[in-house]
Parts: sequence; C-alpha cells; structure tokens
Amino acid sequence: MAKLSELHVYSLEFLEAQLGSSRFPRFVDQEENKFREQSNLVLQDVLAGDTVRFIFISGPTSSGKTTFTNRLMDSINRQGKVAHLLSLDDYYYETPISYDEMGRPDFESIDTLELDLLHDHLACLARGEELAIPRFDFVHRKRIYEPGRTLQLAEKDILLIEGLHALSWRITHGFPEESVIKIFLMPHGQFMHDKRTLSSTDIRKLRRISRDVSKRGSTALSTLDYWPAIAREEDNFIGPYLEAADYYINTVIGYEFLVVAPYANEALKKSLGDYMAGVLRPSDNIKEGLFYADLNRAIKDARRLSKVCEMLPQVASSVVPPDSLLQEFI
Repeated sequence: MAKLSELHVYSLEFLEAQLGSSRFPRFVDQEENKFREQSNLVLQDVLAGDTVRFIFISGPTSSGKTTFTNRLMDSINRQGKVAHLLSLDDYYYETPISYDEMGRPDFESIDTLELDLLHDHLACLARGEELAIPRFDFVHRKRIYEPGRTLQLAEKDILLIEGLHALSWRITHGFPEESVIKIFLMPHGQFMHDKRTLSSTDIRKLRRISRDVSKRGSTALSTLDYWPAIAREEDNFIGPYLEAADYYINTVIGYEFLVVAPYANEALKKSLGDYMAGVLRPSDNIKEGLFYADLNRAIKDARRLSKVCEMLPQVASSVVPPDSLLQEFI
C-alpha cells in the first residue's frame, strides 16, 4: 500500500531566491533529480529479477502519466529488457457520449472503457499470443485497427498499462502478485504567499489549462468549466488507487510555478478578457447546443487562480529539459 509523500511547499520568497543565471539552473536540476530519484526506485525493482511482467500506471488528470510511462519504458529498454505500452485510452466504448445534468460529457468514469475487450487482450498477451492493438479515434469515436499495429510479449517482456483507471481492481484482478507492479502518480505540493495558495489540485488545473490551450486549441474557461466532472470521479478513485499502489510518485516539480503557472495565467486572462468583451466562444467540453455548464463558477475559479499566478515571476519554457515531465504541459 502506497502513501502520499511529504507535501512539498514553495513560498514566493523561496522561488524568487532561486532566480539568477547561475542559481536557477541548479534549482531546475535539483527539482528534476527529485523526480528521477523516485523513478529510479521503480526501475530498480523492475530490474531486480525476471518476475515482473505487467506494470500498471495510474493517476488523476495532468499528473504526468504519459511522460512518466514513456520514460520508464525507455529506461527499461536501455537496460536490456524489452518493454511495451498499452494505453487505456484506446479502449473507450464506441457508443455515444453520456452527459451529466449540467451537460458535461463523461470522459472520466471507468464505465466509459470496454473492460471485457481489455481483459481479453490482456489475457491473450499474457499467453504470448500476437494481438492487433486498437487506436481510438476521439474525433469520430471509433476504434481503429491499423495494419501492422500488433503486439506480442516474449517470455521476459514487460507490458506497461497506462491510464486513469489502470489501478482499478476491475482491471488488475487475476494477475499473479509477483508479476505485477502498480504505480500511482500525482503532484503533492503547494505554493503559499500570505493567505494565497495554489493547492495540489490547482497545480493540475494549471497544467491542464496550459496543455489544453497549447496542444488542443481549447480555452482556460472551458477547462475549468469541465473540472467538476473530473473532480467528481477523482473523489471516487484517488483513495482506493493510492491504497492499491506499490509505489507513489510525487510529480510536483517546484520550478513549474515559474514556467507552467505564468503560461496558464496568460490563457486565464485571455479567456476572462474574451468574456468581458462578449466574444467568449462556447466551451469545448459541453453538450452540443449549450454554452457552458456553470460559467459563473468557472469565472470565479479563473479569477482566483489568476490572482495568485500574477504574483509569480515568469521564466522562459526553454529552461525545461527535453525529457522533463513538464514538457507534457508547455
């Protein structure tokens, strides 16, 4: 059973003290090394013998699952073992999307995944059979099988299974205990100045805003308007999945308050400005025909986050190492 590590708390005074041409690169290295050290503990466990065949990796949205999983897979392969990846995102149902009472779509619950198909595929892979692996087309809500996209596990190969619900007992049951490692990721940190704070949840909000705007063409208010749907599901699974994990990885990286947060703040100010000017476009995360689920709540949250972010100095994203988890969010 994994437990949350100590909360990493960063003050404005501390962050400002890290600025400077010689001091800041050291701060970046220190924060990245904290994360690498946690990852290396998992890698050592994987490499300790030949019993581990399946690594399940879970965590709430914007925790860095994708980057962590890819880095772990690369590290395993560099050490002479063979690792493969299976993403739960490719096992969504093709059925129409369901919506809550406010019109927010359900992309979060485990019932959106076709678990029977996933179980069949995992069983086939465990038997060493060659399998066609699907790719889910989110635009058309279709599962696609592309020629040549197959997977087969040799006797000592390792399969990494990554996704929001990868630590659900509904997915992990039936595997021999000695063949499995379970990992739960989540930032556990806080920014504090006077009475203003950014919580661990706020860290993930800012990461997701930054990613949604830069990589998905969304808006900050759209992300915040959808967040209650995210939070509702997280309330159900964070505790049980953390308890089920063998390892907890704290993915907060202190200098992100000076890189990701200011970038997200630009998106927040853009959305708020569009709202004030009467040109705010409809949410990207709402049932067709609706504008927002609860625009007033999203605006209130946006103003709160922006007010705190305004205090933070901004550092260019070029300081982020190419292999950093933060690359996922800038």
